[in-house]
Parts: sequence; C-alpha cells; structure tokens
Amino acid sequence: MATSATDPSAVSAAPPRRRRWLRGTVWFAAVWATAEVVAALALWGIEGQLSFAELHRAQFAAAHPLEVSTGSTEFLGGNHRVVKGTLERPADFMAGDHILHPYTGYVFDAASRLRAEPVNEYGFVGRESPVRKKSPDTFIVGVLGGSIAFEVAQQGGAALAAELKKSSEFAGREIVVVPLAMAGYKQPQPLLFVNYLLAQGAEFDAIVLLDGFNDVVHASYQQQFGYQSPAFPLGWRARVDALRNESTGGASPAARARQEWAMIFRNLPAPLAYSPLVNLVWRLRDLAFAAPEGARSGGDELLLTGPRGEFEIDDEDSLFRELVDLWRRGSLQLARTCRANGIEYHHFLQPNQYVEGSKPMNAAERSWAFAEDHPFRHAVRKGFPMLLRASQELEAEGVPFHDLTGLFAEIEGPIYVDSCCYMNARGYEMLGAAIGRTLAGAANRDGP
Repeated sequence: MATSATDPSAVSAAPPRRRRWLRGTVWFAAVWATAEVVAALALWGIEGQLSFAELHRAQFAAAHPLEVSTGSTEFLGGNHRVVKGTLERPADFMAGDHILHPYTGYVFDAASRLRAEPVNEYGFVGRESPVRKKSPDTFIVGVLGGSIAFEVAQQGGAALAAELKKSSEFAGREIVVVPLAMAGYKQPQPLLFVNYLLAQGAEFDAIVLLDGFNDVVHASYQQQFGYQSPAFPLGWRARVDALRNESTGGASPAARARQEWAMIFRNLPAPLAYSPLVNLVWRLRDLAFAAPEGARSGGDELLLTGPRGEFEIDDEDSLFRELVDLWRRGSLQLARTCRANGIEYHHFLQPNQYVEGSKPMNAAERSWAFAEDHPFRHAVRKGFPMLLRASQELEAEGVPFHDLTGLFAEIEGPIYVDSCCYMNARGYEMLGAAIGRTLAGAANRDGP
C-alpha cells in the first residue's frame, strides 16, 4: 500500500534531515574557523606578524625572483603598476639585456637584440668609445648616474652644450658629451667606473654626476626582498643566479617548483587570498623549497649578497643612514679622483615628482605621474631630505653640489611621463641646460 502524501511518518522525517544538515554545516564552520585561528597563530609564529600584504609580497617574490630583486623600474622605462603594495612587471624585463661586468656590476650586452641603439665595446649606448683624449679644440663632459642621467646625456646633451657655447671660455671648442650613465647605477658604481676608465687612459675636462633616486629609493626598496649589501649593484643576486642557471642549463627543479607553487597562490580570488589557513599551506611548502638555498656555503652567500653591514635591515632609519653615507662617501671620493686628475667635478641631485612642492601638476599629469600609494613615494620623502643634509658635508669638503629638485617648481605644463621618475624631452632638456649653465658659470669664475 502506497504511503499517503500526508503520511505522518514522512512529515516527521524531513525536519531531522534538515537538522542533520544544519548540524553538519555548523560543525564544518566551527572546524574551519578553528583551523583558521590555529593557522593565524602559526603564521604569527613563523613570520613574527600576521600581515597579508607581506605574505602577498613574499608570494610575488617567490613567483618572480628575477623581477623583484632589482627593486627597480629602471629597465622598463617606467612601465609598471602597483599591485597589492608591490611592483608587478613583465617577466622578461632583464632577459638578455645586460651582462655582468667585473667593476661596475653590469653593462649592456652588445650582442643583445633587445636594444635598438648601438652599444660600444664598453657596454654603454653609443658607437664611440667612452675613452676619449683631451685636446685644445674639444671640451669633454662625462655624465654619470642612472637612467635619468643617461636620458639627460642623450636628450639634453645639446641643451647642455648650447649653454656652454654661450660662454667665451668655450669659443671655438667642440662640446663632447659622453654618456657614462646606466639604468640602475648608484654609488659606488659611478666612482668605480670613472677609475676604470681613467686606468684605460680616458681623459675628461669635466665630469657631472646626476643621481640620488637610485641611491635611496631603489636601494632601500630591494631590501624588502632579502638582504643585499647596499654597496652591491641593484639586483646582484638575480644577475648572478641567472648566470649560474644559464651555465647549468637553467634553474634547478626545486627553484622551478617553488616558483610554480607560488604562482598558484598569487592568482587566488580575494576570499582565499586572505585566508590564514591557505597562506599557511603556501608558506610551509615554500619554506621546504627554500631550505636548500639556506644551506649555501658562506662563500656562496658572500657572492650573492655581499658583506653584512653594521646597519639593521629591519630598522628603516639605520638602513637609510647607511645608504646616504655610502652616497656621500662615493661622491667625495669621486671629487678627489677628479681633482687629482685635473677634471672639473660637479654633483647634482636629480628632481623627482614625490619631492614635496617640487612640481605643480594639473589633473592630467597627476593621473599618470603621481600615485599616493606608490612604494617609491615614501622612500623619496624620507631619503631626499637626508641626501640634502649630507650634501652640506660634501660642500664643507669642497665638493661643488647643486640641488635640482626644484627645477620644475614653476613649470605648469607636463614634465613627468610615469609614476616613477621619468620625464619628457622638455624635462631632460631643462636638466641639460641647468647643468650646462653651472659648468659655464664655474668656467667664467675660474677664468683661463
């Protein structure tokens, strides 16, 4: 006999099933919540804090070890974007473009097809060698620094020369601007490169150093991804690892597995990305992958990171003091080297849009050239005032120092082309002209 639709036994069976489902759901939620709390405590014990921003940064670093280790957008022409508090950049941004150099860390690879410009035998852009000889008919100016200095030499060199030509001291002389700058260079690279060129027989009438940004911004930013001596070139660990991987047929299986594991967690949707349990699963296996790296010999670690300084990497004030002292000492030694070789030396602090009050911006320029949450903004606002204070010590030692951070203070039109530091042609020409006026003024004061 069929059971009626109104059979009391059927009616009474439904609520228990719903109750079992509800109890099961509550039980699962309680277990999950407990697991999340335990995972959060475990992460706190491992990391010393519970910061999803730091965990996401570490996942990015593990997934893209080559990209983040430079702490730089120099090699991208400013093509970057801020993602979860760090910089995301194309995976091949350094591939094949540079080779290691025994004195300056790295130079351009003349055999690379990634650059349209010719590269000379010294690894710098240009067909002609940077090793020049002085003559009564020429005035040779070497331009040192990072990518901004390079662009000034390339795009602002004519403006620099034009200002010098206005002085009778340079009448009848050809102004030769020699680019000695390279993307990412910071002290002591300019100091070492000049000495290297002088040992090769190079001669200069004047040398100008336009820097500051790489020395405190990029150098501090890259420390977030693991210790590296401030005196070592930007991205040194990645450059050496890339060379060693190439010589051994590529990255090790463990290194590739670590990157692939991190990539899984880099792409998780927001709810899971902020789960302590999920992040603990990633961290525990990542630590297992990273263990062989920690077993490197002391000599191997010295090769990759350089000597441990006396500063504390987790103490921002201590780190910035070390970076600024390195910058000051490098410039002072460069001034002494130039003085000993009869070379006029001038040091310039480059402008940047994150220096407070340095450039009025309309809405359009601000939309592409200024980011409130940009990682570099804090470093500029902390580091540049320290550089200016240190410049007073340089001037007390007789080093001609010039602050160009206010060069665009009255320029209403656009100058900056990205949210890092790069400029349009007008900006580079104004910088070149300012440097030229300084050199001309010094020549007029000194006389023949």
